[in-house]
Amino acid sequence: MPLSQEVRDIVGKPNANHGIGLRILAWAALKSARGQTFYQHRVKATVADKGAGT
Repeated sequence: MPLSQEVRDIVGKPNANHGIGLRILAWAALKSARGQTFYQHRVKATVADKGAGT
């Protein structure tokens, strides 16, 4: 299933409106679509360190 251009833009060209949580979710979607593994404990740690809304 192809990913939307919006998901690709969030990862490739992030802006101030794209919070860390949104960027991480988009990154995870891209990794999954490519058949790659992503580790949830790293995602949780990143969000907790940087704050979900920033």
